Amino acid sequence: MNATILSKMAILTVFQVLLFAGPIVSQNPRGGKQIPEFKKSSQVFEAGATLDVVLEDFDADGDVDALISNFGQSLILVNDGKGGFAEKGRFPTVHGCSAGDIDLDGDVDLVAPPAEPNVCRIYINNGLGVFENANRDFSDPSIPFIFFIQLIDFDKDGDLDAVASNVAQGGIVFVNDGKGRFEKGGTTIPNDASFCDLNGDGFIDILVRESELEFKLDPTGQPVGRTPRKGERGFRVYVNDRKGNFQKYAFLPVSELVHGQFTLNKFADLDNDGDQDIFITDYRQGRTAVWFNQLYEKRK
Repeated sequence: MNATILSKMAILTVFQVLLFAGPIVSQNPRGGKQIPEFKKSSQVFEAGATLDVVLEDFDADGDVDALISNFGQSLILVNDGKGGFAEKGRFPTVHGCSAGDIDLDGDVDLVAPPAEPNVCRIYINNGLGVFENANRDFSDPSIPFIFFIQLIDFDKDGDLDAVASNVAQGGIVFVNDGKGRFEKGGTTIPNDASFCDLNGDGFIDILVRESELEFKLDPTGQPVGRTPRKGERGFRVYVNDRKGNFQKYAFLPVSELVHGQFTLNKFADLDNDGDQDIFITDYRQGRTAVWFNQLYEKRK
């Protein structure tokens, strides 16, 4: 038989199986259609200005615990294995908290950005969900009023580095020595940065918003207002040089985003060609722009 006849027979066989098997309905373990149903927990946790929730097994007992990252104080909630949470600890956090295994011992540690003005504090997990001040704060006077910490392996050496930033002056990369000690690197990052490997070399690159406004700073470095920014609005790609330093690369003009403020950037392979494309939304205008990465098209 030729390939065409075999293909038609295969299609007919599949059709017969589906026809005589009757409707295929995904079943749950108790029978019936697999429709998700939810039951609200009776637990209510202390209200706070919450910035993030991190779900990790902090105490290594096989279930998922929670970090409620707040302005003011953050809370560690331990899971009893049945979805019941009990508070295990809290600590001061001016601008929330970031989580990651910074000392490579297999558990999740915390970095508070900052625990005090302009000081980022490290809390080391003892493996059982107890966090202790490591007494090795890090900071830099060029970045006052730190608002955010992100933990990313910029130099691809296997440990998590930190970028500390604020809304006005951008950020600085602090390099991890592999034991959870951070030293200021030589890299500065503009504010409003998003992180992704955009050129396919395995190293994290950055995408930076360049809007029509920029911050004015007082003599202490605190933002006090905004002034018009010269030049075209859009996004700038900075490529990692594989040493954790970043070089200006492509500029993406985005005229659809009139103000270009409060943007949210997400990365995914939208056209299934193997590279990371960019999906950009604008809070103030409610508009969206998509940029397709041409990395692999250029290699063909």
